[in-house]
Order: sequence, then structure tokens, then C-alpha cells
Amino acid sequence: MLTACDRTQQPKMDRKDLLFKTIPIPNGVTEIGDYAFYDCDSLTEITLPESVTKIGYKPFDSDVTLYVPKGSYAETWAKENGMKFKRR
Repeated sequence: MLTACDRTQQPKMDRKDLLFKTIPIPNGVTEIGDYAFYDCDSLTEITLPESVTKIGYKPFDSDVTLYVPKGSYAETWAKENGMKFKRR
């Protein structure tokens, strides 16, 4: 499970200090955990692979654009949760 900004796993790191603007999630990742990238202020784009089959609670800020494979679980999730997305 991917939890890049999870404070419980990285207690000394403040999410607001992350300077990443884009993050490509590698193929093979199957789950994005609760709040994984939430409150990562500089993050504007995340590319999700076809392999993602579960996305937790509030994993992204609403101003992030998701790049998703057409017809994927990630695309369906983005539509159902009102996220900005682009098919790739």
C-alpha cells in the first residue's frame, strides 16, 4: 500500500514541506492508502497505473489532477469522487 505522505510512517516529515509537483506511481502498486497524498501542497499531478485496484479515503487533495488509464479502476474512482482527471 502506498502512503507517501502518511505521518504515521514518516513522523518527522511535514507534508507541506514536500516539493514534488508530479508523482508517477510505479506499475505494480495496487493500493493507495488513506490520506496518502492529502495535504501535499505542492503536488499538482499524479499518474496512476492500471495496477491500482483500491484507493483509500481522501488520498489526494481536490486540486490534484490524476492521469489514469482509460477504463481503469482509477478512472472510475476519479469520476465517482469528483476528482479532476485525464485519460492517458
